[in-house]
Amino acid sequence: MNDYIREPSPFSGQIVVSELHYPSLEQVYDIPYKPSIGERGVGDQFLPVSYDADTPLVLLIHGGGWIAMDKESISGIAEFLRDNLGDAVFSAEYRLCGDSDAS
Repeated sequence: MNDYIREPSPFSGQIVVSELHYPSLEQVYDIPYKPSIGERGVGDQFLPVSYDADTPLVLLIHGGGWIAMDKESISGIAEFLRDNLGDAVFSAEYRLCGDSDAS
């Protein structure tokens, strides 16, 4: 059985994946913010149960010293901020050292 439902996001036009247990919690994966760097130029959006234009937005950037880790490694932090503090979160992926020498 599919544990998720899909619906359009009011913010991005992307597909929202919502868990059936919490149908108003929204997550949108791999939203492009810099398409020129490919799969590293994307981020994930985590929206709280109730949100509007005044909902605080946290930009979450993973650690790793520019050589390791990715946005998935801190998705639990994004979920905590959304679920416990009511913040909207954008967790950004970025190009690591050695990924490419192009801009």
